[in-house]
Amino acid sequence: MQSLKARIAKYIGVPFLERGTTPDGWDCWGSIHYIGVHEMGKNWPSYSEAYHQLANYDEDAIAAVTMRFIGDWKRIERPVEGCVVGFDKRGSIALRTGCEPHIHHVGLVLNSREMIHVGVNTIGGTVIEPFDGFVHGRFCAGFWERS
Repeated sequence: MQSLKARIAKYIGVPFLERGTTPDGWDCWGSIHYIGVHEMGKNWPSYSEAYHQLANYDEDAIAAVTMRFIGDWKRIERPVEGCVVGFDKRGSIALRTGCEPHIHHVGLVLNSREMIHVGVNTIGGTVIEPFDGFVHGRFCAGFWERS
């Protein structure tokens, strides 16, 4: 069986589209939801109704919706293929001081170091990048999974 990374290669370059949910264009949650459902066979909720009701589509509004639903997910200690990695703009230091995460961006973990994700500032649309590298590592808030 192919790895998740090999199966999702066809999505590299899909453009960012605010509140998008398909390979024609998607946002960070739209991309991982689509891949989770269509490539991994997961029955993940879309939360699209909640995102579509946002008056503002900024990091704080997105974090508010994300945090409303994160309780349905199980936090795990280490990244595993197919789990969700969350990012907190306050940085990982906020978590070490006991603050609850304020997740404003998510990616889908492909292996012990890489994720697929897309964001408004992601050059080239949907990309595979390290979640623990220079750009994202300092904002990594942890890993979550849902069956």
